[in-house]
Amino acid sequence: MQKHSRALCRVHTEKKMSELSKLKRQRREI
Repeated sequence: MQKHSRALCRVHTEKKMSELSKLKRQRREI
């Protein structure tokens, strides 16, 4: 259970980072 939860947390953090990077790129473009 712990390993699975850790994997999900890692994926969640990666998604957050990707979303933040996209927002930063959009702000730079604008």
